Amino acid sequence: MMNLILRLLSVCLLVGSACAETDNSVSANNPTRVKVVVSGDVQFRSGWDYWSGGLAKRKPVIAGLASEKADVVLLNGDLVEKGADISDWKMFDEEMKPLIENTPLFLASIGNHDVKGNNDKALDNFFGRIKAAKGHRYYSLQRGPILFLILNSNEPLNPGSPQRKWVADQLAAVPNSVKYVVTSMHHPMRTRSRQRGLTRGHEVLPEHKEFGTWLESIGEKAPYRIISFSGHVHNYERYPSDGVMFIVSGGAGGRPHDVERVPGDAYTGTGPTYHYCILQATASELRFVMRHYDTSQQTWSDGDSFTLKAK
Repeated sequence: MMNLILRLLSVCLLVGSACAETDNSVSANNPTRVKVVVSGDVQFRSGWDYWSGGLAKRKPVIAGLASEKADVVLLNGDLVEKGADISDWKMFDEEMKPLIENTPLFLASIGNHDVKGNNDKALDNFFGRIKAAKGHRYYSLQRGPILFLILNSNEPLNPGSPQRKWVADQLAAVPNSVKYVVTSMHHPMRTRSRQRGLTRGHEVLPEHKEFGTWLESIGEKAPYRIISFSGHVHNYERYPSDGVMFIVSGGAGGRPHDVERVPGDAYTGTGPTYHYCILQATASELRFVMRHYDTSQQTWSDGDSFTLKAK
């Protein structure tokens, strides 16, 4: 009994108002091969929605995610425009129902829009849909060879913060069965996006840039690969480094943001990039594909891809 209590304490760390819980169960249908689909910033808005194009832009991405029949769906925050607005969530419920009901595990990090308005009401709305979080603002779960760390970039991640300590503890105790650590937080650790005149965008915040650099230092020496997803920037970006593969996946339907691409970038596509990402992981390798939706042709194609061998 004492061993069981100690084990539970080791995977559930109370940090202020948030309890971070680890679930080490594996995918029920195939514990050795896991398929994950990722996107972000679907940002359902029940009111006037001229700028993003409304459901006409979101529906193809949602349908694409559903067509993959993945073991796990992961959204990088901003599920709705205003988290305290139940009308936005009713639209989310209606449009996302087929995807949620047919996915074994549905995960999401909390975006800044998800807590917009009355914070307590907004969080109640969020956790009412994201059951896997069990009311935790950041949490971890394992599926097969992947450990998911779902972070909350609305709360501090700087050195000494409760969330940084929790992440450090999680990374120091990764089971041998884990070959890839996949993180999700709403705000990016790396991006070329920025506000330029009338062009919309979001620069990386210093705290999140430092957090990314710290993750790189862990990833360079770790016996597992780290793939870090974010949203907030309504586009797609990918920045490989020695320790972390940084991916911005925020192209699920929110008003597009421009990104200043430069030669040598892993992805150099121009204009809006409505998309979702696919991860297929085994103990020996992880294969990644970004599926890009051409709004003019209404067709899908592979926009980016890579393969990571397990260490």
